[in-house]
Amino acid sequence: MKKTLPTAPSNRTVFYTKTLLVLLLCIGFSKTTYAQVATNYAFSQLDTGLTYTPITGGTTYASGGFTNTAPASVPLGFTFNFNGTNYSNVTITDNGFVTFGTTLPAANTVNPISGTVAYDGAISAFGINLQAASTNGNYISPPASTVQYVTSGAVGSRVFVVQYENVVRRPAIGAVVNGLINMQIRLYEGANTIETLYNSFDPLVPVTAGSLAGQVGLRGSTNGDFNNRVPATGSWVGTNPGVLNSSSLVLSNAVFNVGVTRFTWTPCFSPTAITATLLGDNTTANFSWTAPAIPPSGGYDWEVRTAGNPGSGVVGRFAFGNTSSTSVLVPGLVEGTRYDFYVKSNCRNTWLPSNTAPSSVFLLPICPTASIPYIQNFESVTAPLLPFCNSTVTPAGQPFVTVNNTSTPFFGFNNKNLITSGDLLKNCWYFTQAINFPAAGDYRLSYKYGGTRQAVFFQQKMRVFYGSVASVAGMTTQLADHPDIKNSPLTNIINFTVATPGTYYIGFYGYANATNGSLQLDDISVAVSSCRPPTALTVPPAQITSNSALVLWTPPSSAPSEGYQYFLSTSNTSPVNTTTPTGTVAPGVTLVSLSGLNSSTTYYVWVRSNCGGSDVSSWSSVASFFTLFQPTYCLPSGNGNPQDLNGIINVTMGTINNTTGIELNNYGNYSNLSTNVIRGATIPAAITFGTGFTYNTNI
Repeated sequence: MKKTLPTAPSNRTVFYTKTLLVLLLCIGFSKTTYAQVATNYAFSQLDTGLTYTPITGGTTYASGGFTNTAPASVPLGFTFNFNGTNYSNVTITDNGFVTFGTTLPAANTVNPISGTVAYDGAISAFGINLQAASTNGNYISPPASTVQYVTSGAVGSRVFVVQYENVVRRPAIGAVVNGLINMQIRLYEGANTIETLYNSFDPLVPVTAGSLAGQVGLRGSTNGDFNNRVPATGSWVGTNPGVLNSSSLVLSNAVFNVGVTRFTWTPCFSPTAITATLLGDNTTANFSWTAPAIPPSGGYDWEVRTAGNPGSGVVGRFAFGNTSSTSVLVPGLVEGTRYDFYVKSNCRNTWLPSNTAPSSVFLLPICPTASIPYIQNFESVTAPLLPFCNSTVTPAGQPFVTVNNTSTPFFGFNNKNLITSGDLLKNCWYFTQAINFPAAGDYRLSYKYGGTRQAVFFQQKMRVFYGSVASVAGMTTQLADHPDIKNSPLTNIINFTVATPGTYYIGFYGYANATNGSLQLDDISVAVSSCRPPTALTVPPAQITSNSALVLWTPPSSAPSEGYQYFLSTSNTSPVNTTTPTGTVAPGVTLVSLSGLNSSTTYYVWVRSNCGGSDVSSWSSVASFFTLFQPTYCLPSGNGNPQDLNGIINVTMGTINNTTGIELNNYGNYSNLSTNVIRGATIPAAITFGTGFTYNTNI
């Protein structure tokens, strides 16, 4: 029975979800329900291969020429559950039925199912006015007629039997009807099963049997609750359920049981108090229920659906199963999707229509967005679950789970934290819940991490990302890479810049090879950063040579206490938090002179603030420059050739002022002399000769 929110007062159970602040509460309300024999007992019938064995010993309730013997409450000898209530006594009548409860039927009650007497319930093997055979004049030598009862069997599997031996029927008006009836009502300890067993009926002894029907079946606390039988196609073989509480089973010379027949009512009670609780990760639901008084031997069937009725097939079925427990955890729920949960006792064959009493609740996971400052220390989480609205993706290896290291610290982690263990190759992701970054700017991410140190060769690996979707593809910006984690615990601080305000997730990716121990993570926090990067990086063209350059920048409003770090590369791939800097700059200095560069090469440079310890800012925006061309000088030798003493004796250009005379081997190499000039500018140059002859000299 699927239950939803009613628009008007209703007797249906109502379940709904509410979002209060950042916690999704699943609250269930249920009405008081009453057990019903109409729905709580499954009927079966067997007509072949049976033997009727009369009881031996026991206690005689009625004998001789009995008729309308006063009903008597007798002990069962064990506790029997009928219709959800435990009983230790049963009331016997000589009219083919027994009742439960303190209210007894009248001695002349002959309609145990349709009658209005307020006993708790009734079991009727053949409810009608029954008498001893001696009251029928057709039996010249009447057989002994008795009503007896006995309890037999071992403790835990005892059977209480009421036996009607050689009884005959008598209508309200008229003579006793022919045909001897031998039958038993049998109650089974433990299983709480009900049987009515009928010996084969002889319609011709001593004469042709008359036709008279009796009420056969169960009644609850009122005559509106019944589970009775009627003949099928004029036969006792394959009887049908009764439609009215007065429906009865005919016994005559034409309609009778040829062989021994057994009717069985097996209790099949439905679970109650169905509840649904969304767990902290917002993707796992705990569906639970209360077991009925007689738990089903085959457990409970359950389904979680996004569409369709239970039992309708795979379309719309999210998860299903059978369990002997009274709860089930269902992971993998998706935010914003409604999930309907159904459960029924396995002894029921169908979920619908509603009188088979499957129960349902629904969940609509909704993840709230966390605000900054954000802190996740896992202390409020029940291991091994994840925090509220956090999630994992594990293509390979073991997923991240919460572990409690409080009693036994594990390599420096002595509280609750995340861990991924096992000897398999690691390929596992953990994503925080959505975090609102209210403005573009600099933010500070801090976390504690570590590996295990049982073996020297253990090497854990982890990368850190952020992105707008909690998925592998959604992690678009890498913040850090820890490719060689050998110690534990370690703390890392990442200051990073968010260009566009919005909702983002932080992702941690474990990617170690197999058999490298465990990876642990704890104390994740995000706050507005106070350690900000420098701005306005420039490389003045006048300060660029073929092998050097000068980089300038503007300090942040709060100058870093430990100066700056810079990273120089010939690749435009941005460094991450864990990238090793090329060099450092002292506090208060806002430039760095780069030397030893290659000529005719494009370089990229980034600078970040060093705020002390492991607290460094995000890297600045990149600045790039191209080094000048470095000409290749020939190295001729003037050895053996004359040199004119009156040739070039001085060259002056920029900062170069070089006066020369006769050189060794008649050749001078001054390629070590250089001066900086502005590209495109006109630079005066002066060459002085010892005479007026210039030798066609060109620059």
